[in-house]
This record gives sequence, structure tokens and C-alpha cells, in this order.
Amino acid sequence: MAKPVAIITADWHLRKHDRIWPRRPTIVGDASWGMQQIESLVASTGVKHIIILGDIFNERILQSDTVTAMRALLTTFAASDVQVSYIQGQHERATPPWLCAIHSQPVWLHQQLFNLSDSIRIYGLDYQTPYDVREALSQVPKAANVLATHQVWKDLLTDDSGDAWFTWVPEHVQLILTGDYHVHCVRHDDYGRTVVSPGPLCIQKIDETGPHGVWLLHDDLTVTSQPLQTRQSTNVVISTAESLDAFVREWPQNAARLPQVGAPAAVAKGILRVHYLASLPAVRERIERAVGTDVHLFWQPSNPRTPQDTIEEQARVETVLERGMPGCIREFYGDNAAACSDAIRLWQSEDLRGEIETIVQERLG
Repeated sequence: MAKPVAIITADWHLRKHDRIWPRRPTIVGDASWGMQQIESLVASTGVKHIIILGDIFNERILQSDTVTAMRALLTTFAASDVQVSYIQGQHERATPPWLCAIHSQPVWLHQQLFNLSDSIRIYGLDYQTPYDVREALSQVPKAANVLATHQVWKDLLTDDSGDAWFTWVPEHVQLILTGDYHVHCVRHDDYGRTVVSPGPLCIQKIDETGPHGVWLLHDDLTVTSQPLQTRQSTNVVISTAESLDAFVREWPQNAARLPQVGAPAAVAKGILRVHYLASLPAVRERIERAVGTDVHLFWQPSNPRTPQDTIEEQARVETVLERGMPGCIREFYGDNAAACSDAIRLWQSEDLRGEIETIVQERLG
């Protein structure tokens, strides 16, 4: 039977006062709740290793309260003989890393081969820029069968976003652990390799969708999802006078207004994101009056659309779908033909650094 050996997590984005949004001072405690749940998972699973895949902090210049919270957690793990290993993301990347300055226990995996068990040999890479990532991946030692990274892989997405390709990862690597891609998921490439993305510790964006969780890594390189609870977030659409009346009337019975069961007091109040038609009379005033302090309100206004708007938008969508990425670039950035040409060349190139150097030489030549 496969034995669990590590918890895989990423993208904690610890901030001052544990606030996700600095302009929302009453929304606090989300990361702390996530950290508490990881402590509980360590106790319940019995694992003795935690791997954090970057963006532990949200910025390079840290506030004392974030340092204090992280040091307290590391001290707790050290007292229980739980080893923390990590790489850095682009948000907190520093030399030396912050975790080295905060506590003596964590292991920095960057460009290091770490034997997690007899069957798991992990090589780590801090976040690499699009100009450096291919060269860095070519240096992964043959002894490594697991790669710990903080990259968004183009092959993981459907829109060619990201800064690296799976084809650049050496074939001997069987499992890729990756932060930065804020989705809790597993993907498999055409060669049967597994890519594991933990996603963020807690909600990070107002339009973020779940689930949230961490991955439990087993000694046979399989993983199982371990869910994390996060602050409740509800969307509502108010597009007509009738839907506004119904919302106000039915709010006292709406489950979104109730404190979240099992959540700490600081996190129990949920978020209500209201998509509303801005032309509706007194729409915000009526909703605010009905909701009161039951939830944290976020507003998403929209304006009436004309049939011509819809026709023109659909035509642009069809153009993009028909012509692919080059068509998309030309459709939206066609006023600058040279920029479009360069962007298409870069998108099509498998040697990004080389193509950039060629373009620079052409422009300067």
C-alpha cells in the first residue's frame, strides 16, 4: 500500500494583517485559517514533510506580523520533527530567501537534489523568467524523478498562457509539482507524466473559483487531494427590476447571509459579489439596506447592451476562433503592425531567448 510522505502546497501569499485586499480592512484571517488546516492535516496524516512551491509571501519587503506568523508555524513543525522544504516564487524571491532568515529548519530546494524517500528524488527550481527557464530545466540532474517548480506551464492551460513548455522538462522527470497556477488540479501530458498544481492556500481573487486544497504525495509518486475550507463566496445577478425586488424580499432566507459553519469568527462572514445593471433605480442602495452587515459586498456593474454590440462582439469572437492566436493578436492589436509581427513570432518560437535576440538585432540593425 502506498504510504503518504509529504503535503504539497503553494501560493500562501502571506500579507500584512492577513488581509487579501488592503482596502478591505475587515476581511482578515483567511491565510491563518489555511495554515491551521495544514497543521491539522499534518497531525491527521502523520506525514513528516511539507513542500511549499513558492509565493509563500506576497512581497519581497515583509511586514513584521507576517514574519512572526510564519516563524511560529515553522517552530511548531520543528518541534514535531516535520521538515519544511520550499522554493521561491516571483513575489518573494530574495537572496538569501526569507525562510532562511526567519528560521534555521526549512530546506531551500533551489538547484538542490533532495531525497525525500528511497523512491522520491526531488530537484527544486525557484521561479525562472521566460528568458531563463529553458536553460534552468536543462540542468535538472538525471537522478531526479520529481521537479518542484513555480511556473505556469503552457501545456497545462488551454490559451497558451504561461512561461514554460513541458517539452523542455527532461524525460526522466516523472512528476512535476508546480506553484503559480492558481488552480487545484492534476494534469497529464502526452508522455504520461503527471503535473500537480496545489492552487492557493485560500481565496486570492474575487473572481476565483474553487476547490481549494493541498496534495498528499505518496511514496509511489501518486497523489490524493486533501480539501481546504476557505471563505464562502456567493455570486448574484441583478439584471431586472423584478430580480432586484426578489433579492431584497428573499434575502432574510438566503443561506449566504449565515455565518460559515466551522470557520473561525474572522472568516465566518462570507463574500457576496453582486453583478448588477447600473441603470436600475437605487439598485446599490436597496441591496446595501437589505444586506446590512451580513456579508462583505463586492460590486460588479454592467451597462445595457444593444443588439449591435452583441453582433459586433460575436463577429470578433468568430474572427479570433477562425484565425487562432495570430488572428487574435492582429484583431486586438492591429494598429501596430510591427508589434503584431513580433508578438506572433515570439508566440510561435520554441527558442524564446534566441527569437528575442534576433528581433533586437533586426530592430537595431
